[in-house]
Amino acid sequence: MHYTASSSSQDASTDDDPSTFLFFGGINSITLTPGISTSIYNTDTSLHNPSNYTFAISPSLPSGLTFTHVTPDGFEGRIMGAASVVSPNTVYTVVATNNSDPTMILSTEISLEFLLPPPQYINYYCDACSFPAGIAVSLTPYYLPNNSVLANSNISNWSISDPLPSGISFNATTGVISGTPTAVTSPMSLNIYGENTAGTARANINTIEVVSMLFGYNYTNAQFYTTMPINSFVVNSPSVQSATTTTFSISPSLPSGLSFNTSNGTISGTPTAVSPSTTYTVTGTNTYGSKSTALKFSVLDSNYLCQYVGPSGGCYGATPYSCNASSMCYSSPSYCASSSPCMYY
Repeated sequence: MHYTASSSSQDASTDDDPSTFLFFGGINSITLTPGISTSIYNTDTSLHNPSNYTFAISPSLPSGLTFTHVTPDGFEGRIMGAASVVSPNTVYTVVATNNSDPTMILSTEISLEFLLPPPQYINYYCDACSFPAGIAVSLTPYYLPNNSVLANSNISNWSISDPLPSGISFNATTGVISGTPTAVTSPMSLNIYGENTAGTARANINTIEVVSMLFGYNYTNAQFYTTMPINSFVVNSPSVQSATTTTFSISPSLPSGLSFNTSNGTISGTPTAVSPSTTYTVTGTNTYGSKSTALKFSVLDSNYLCQYVGPSGGCYGATPYSCNASSMCYSSPSYCASSSPCMYY
């Protein structure tokens, strides 16, 4: 009597790979995971006739598994289901009795055990965490295996290597990190451990810190052009996460024609003079402290900027591009910029 067993996940939160085992008589041992769908069936085609043989198994299978004499697809003597309990290594005897001649008996032995899987993977998806002071935060761990059928396979005990910043707490039952940080801290690293009765897994957060605020611009390096409002090129207001009112400053001074809003950090205006590439430091300050970010931009002469001018600018058909400093027309911005006196596009 030949038996094949397959096991595959029915729970999307697990990462168990399907596996297949082939039995050729004798004691065949297999270890399976509770809560994972299992099918162990007879592959001997000579026995695939329910009128010829009657199948039985002993002892009784663990809760959640059933033994079927014949299935709709014709496989007799199948063990099916998902064990809902942990079960020690047990030898099960499958017997096929010939219905015409009860003295003709075939049997095989299968050794099965159902073990609780230890945690294998934990991730907070926050390798480098910066929390603004005064703003509530929450980090929930994702981990495998997370078995919805067998509840005690889930992580039931959590621990952490170091104290968290003031105002943030750690839940030893769920592993959730949450709270409202109350003060700025220096960066630190954390190891977090999740445990069930079968073992322990570790998650590492390389950097966690509390900062006065989070803010930044969606560009850090740009080119502006004289006589052209900078709003044409970039979104120039920073995104800010701050629990209290924030004021901003910039250094060094902006090029002629540009202004800086100290209330919201917006840079606006129309440059009136050429300026070399310069790094500007923008600093935000609130009641928790200050934080800085760097911007770099230059101001170029718009007379040498290649643009689409079309018929209104005297350029027709396949050559619609030019710059203010040139009387020529070009087929593309790049060709225009490579042709003196034009320079940019």
